[in-house]
Amino acid sequence: VSIDTVANPRSITIDFGSTNCMCLDERNRRGKIIATYTGRYRETGTVINISFINYYVNDNKISGTKKVTNQGNNQAGNLVYKVEVNGQIVKANNGGTVTWTSTRYREWKAGAGTPLNILDDVYGITGDASGTNADGSSHTILATKELVRKMNCRWFESGTLELTQTGLPKVTLDYGSTGCDANATITVLGVSYPVVLQ
Repeated sequence: VSIDTVANPRSITIDFGSTNCMCLDERNRRGKIIATYTGRYRETGTVINISFINYYVNDNKISGTKKVTNQGNNQAGNLVYKVEVNGQIVKANNGGTVTWTSTRYREWKAGAGTPLNILDDVYGITGDASGTNADGSSHTILATKELVRKMNCRWFESGTLELTQTGLPKVTLDYGSTGCDANATITVLGVSYPVVLQ
């Protein structure tokens, strides 16, 4: 990891090397992840850009950009971050190409006053995404109800996503409102099915 605090914008480079490196999550990585930032994360107007140089995960090539902009406090007094992603994955062994574009807003609803304790942080996420699958089909995803994520929980606590795919019926994923659990509901063609998230 290399950190440059002299350049403007400042930068952090994570270099996995030119050959595969087995990481703690048991995925092989190689190449570089580069993040540049114009200020502190909590400062209004700070822009963070993340990009990649010859970056692979299990021989799948990851490219594109992610931009996070601190938009300051909203009317509720909470910090809001705009997150813009334009990504692509070229799958190994000629497995096809996956694309992903997304614009979402992340509201820091609780825990901002205790920066050394992330476990009391709560975020609300809204926005949409679209992309193409490896077989060439397309999809869109819309957060029809704000997703709420408490950082002391593995899953979203509540919120609803709507998935539309080429040639397939619309799918709704509802995380429910029962707190920190893996239970959710999928609805297709008016029929609801309980699911347990992994």
